[in-house]
Amino acid sequence: MDSDNGSLTKGPAIGKISYSKFEHQCPRDEMQDGDATILKTGTPLYAVEGYKTSARIWAGDRLYMASTNPSARTINDLMDIEGKIQTVRFISGNDGSELMDFTPEANAVFIREFPKLKYIPFQELYKETKGWVGDNYWMELAMTDGSTIRITYNILSPSFQTAYVTPELAELIEQQRKLIYAK
Repeated sequence: MDSDNGSLTKGPAIGKISYSKFEHQCPRDEMQDGDATILKTGTPLYAVEGYKTSARIWAGDRLYMASTNPSARTINDLMDIEGKIQTVRFISGNDGSELMDFTPEANAVFIREFPKLKYIPFQELYKETKGWVGDNYWMELAMTDGSTIRITYNILSPSFQTAYVTPELAELIEQQRKLIYAK
């Protein structure tokens, strides 16, 4: 998943980086809360206004979004997006340019159903789908706060990076994709 910060603002301070792997010649293997791979020790951590800290945090001036969460059961548990998606669109896999927004009806269905999908850690999904082979569609979720989240949909194993889709949602995505070429 990728993101554009839009107008997201920092919330209260929630801690700081206490250990940085890149600052050590022989870094420890197991990551712990407060560890970072590239951020410096002491980098302040902040909540993101309007989001759970398990989904998004600011580390200094960089926004980080969760890509895994052992406590998550749904996409919403991972991303904290229910009620926050405004528009769903297809984007170019080459340059990220906008191709087409979903129709209002399809948009409403996707916005309602996507957060409910069962969360599956990517490594598990990757093994189940034999390497996530097949063609992909690139999509963007435009959030009500002005930020965006880029997600990838795999056609062969109907799934996003962290969830299989329902047959109904797979059909909706395919129907919307065909509209790009119907013009």
